[in-house]
Amino acid sequence: MREKLQKEEELEMYKNLIKKLMNFQEAAYYLLEEMEKYDDELLCDGYPFNKDFHEVVLEIMDWVETSEAKLKKVAKNK
Repeated sequence: MREKLQKEEELEMYKNLIKKLMNFQEAAYYLLEEMEKYDDELLCDGYPFNKDFHEVVLEIMDWVETSEAKLKKVAKNK
């Protein structure tokens, strides 16, 4: 009984993490859409990435999708 409860709690934890990763992905995409509305002159100097913002967002989205797939696989095996 205790083991079953622990597995259910772990599964819920994975589901919550996946949900948060999806929110992170959506926020990154939303930021990308908003950033494309402004020209570079409005942005402050010292852009914090050595890549184009669009590239960074795409990498975040890829990372989230990979993490989601991995977490779902782990959760399924629990």
